[in-house]
Amino acid sequence: MNHGKIPTPLSAMATIGSLLFLLSGCQSLPAFSHGFHKQRKTPEASVEHPVVECICLWEPGEGTGLDGLPCRGFAG
Repeated sequence: MNHGKIPTPLSAMATIGSLLFLLSGCQSLPAFSHGFHKQRKTPEASVEHPVVECICLWEPGEGTGLDGLPCRGFAG
């Protein structure tokens, strides 16, 4: 490895891009996505826009508890 080497603009941009990608996590970067798509406002339920369907993400579940005994609860 040559520690005295000056990084090229391409390698510097690749490093910065990699860091941005790795550090962003699951969130979006609004500074970069501002021009690509418009933010859509989530509609609220009202008389004009009623709720059509409610989805339950939790459902009954059965299994073995921490003490090795059968247990019931919710899974989701």
